[in-house]
Order: sequence, then C-alpha cells, then structure tokens
Amino acid sequence: MLAESINKGVVMTFKVQRREDKNKGTIYGVFHKELLIHNEYSRSAADQIVDQLKSGTLLSDILSKKIEYQSNFKLNEQISIEKEKSENLSHKVHILQLQINEFKQCVTKPEHLDHQILYDIIRIMSDYELECTHAIEFHELVIEVKNKRFTYSIQLSKYIVQSNLQNKYPNISGVVKMQDADREWNLDGGFPRKIFALVCQELNLKDQGSNAKAVGFTPFKELNS
Repeated sequence: MLAESINKGVVMTFKVQRREDKNKGTIYGVFHKELLIHNEYSRSAADQIVDQLKSGTLLSDILSKKIEYQSNFKLNEQISIEKEKSENLSHKVHILQLQINEFKQCVTKPEHLDHQILYDIIRIMSDYELECTHAIEFHELVIEVKNKRFTYSIQLSKYIVQSNLQNKYPNISGVVKMQDADREWNLDGGFPRKIFALVCQELNLKDQGSNAKAVGFTPFKELNS
C-alpha cells in the first residue's frame, strides 16, 4: 500500500510491507520511502498508522496515543478483574454469614463448642453445601470412625447398625434401596448419594465392585418417627 502526504511542502511516501522474521514471525513494516520506521504485528494496525501519517500526524504522536490507549485498556481490564474478585468475596462472605446464622439456630449453645469444631462444621457446610444438621452429623461420624480404618463402605454401614447409631446420625444415615439387574433389596446403615460420596472421600472407602445402584433413600429419622 502506498500513501502520500504533504508535510511542510515535502511529498512524504509511506508504505506497508509484509516481512518474515525468524524470531517474531510475520510482521508488517511501515516504511518511509525505503526506510523502515515502525513494525506492527497486524496488517490493519500498520495500515491505520499509514493513514494517520498520510493525514500529517507525527509517528511519535501516533505511538504515544497507542501506548496510552493500551495502558488504559490494561488498567481497565485489571480494575474489572479486581472488581469481580471483590464481588465474589462479598458473595462468599454473605453466604458464610448465612451459614453461621443457620448454625446458631440448629445448635442449642454454639458458644460452648470448641472453636476448631465450630470452624470445621462451618467449613463442611460451605465446602460441601450441606445444611447444618447434616454437616454436624457428618463431622461427628468422620471423627468417630476415622481411626477404625475401614476399607469398604459396607463395613461402615454394618458398624452403624451393629453399634445402634441410628439415633446419633438420624439425618445422614438410613435405609438405602439397592437395585441390581433383576432384584431389589434394602441396605441398612446406608447414606444418600451425596453424603455417601463425601464419606468415602473423607474416609478413603471403596465399594466391593458390585454393579448394584442406589435408587432410593429413607433416613432413620423418618423411619423412627
């Protein structure tokens, strides 16, 4: 592309020429006659500079404005990122406050609890999105059986039934309806899917490779009411 401008009575000829650089790849040089005066990485950007040179704008002014624009763009982008972080933090604080309020309502005397236990339960509510009663029972269950080093989830279910823990964990444990290819049966001391996954994760439990699936769950709280 050739462009001509008259600057103080002198004919100024500019052009854009594509070039290959072994380090930078494809670049577009802005030339004054045969003198390279600037490089751009896109043809459109190089053409815009030539158009401005054609109108009589100095190259230094063009580049200064470009640098200012890029700086402002990056600054606004960073401001936007920080604003989003702030909004996310405010949302998390709001959710945490709701969870703390919920915790205070479902515990008779929360101020008598050990601070670490209080922190752990609220963390479980937040991280696993559990309601207060479920979080408390989940926390107590994990603490109770962690040192028993069970390998399989069925061992935990048998432990709950054999130890008569139905009233201790009435909301998160109960009877699970299991289904295989051609039969159904009830598993006492089981958990709903979400709690089951979390318990297995916390206690490093696994199943015994059965193809059976849980198709229903009734907590002991409902069975005993």
